[in-house]
Amino acid sequence: MLNINVYKRAIKGDRDAIEKICLDTWEPLYRFIYYKVQNREEAEDIRLSLYNGVKRS
Repeated sequence: MLNINVYKRAIKGDRDAIEKICLDTWEPLYRFIYYKVQNREEAEDIRLSLYNGVKRS
């Protein structure tokens, strides 16, 4: 589980913190999306879109 300091660093633009959050949430997020859409390719596309959106912010 991530601690609050990782999130605070990520908000400030710390790339290592952002990477840590992405790595820790990658699989659980995919599972949740897959549960909702019941389609492997669509779940992967949605997950990638979410992470790309975060990356651009």
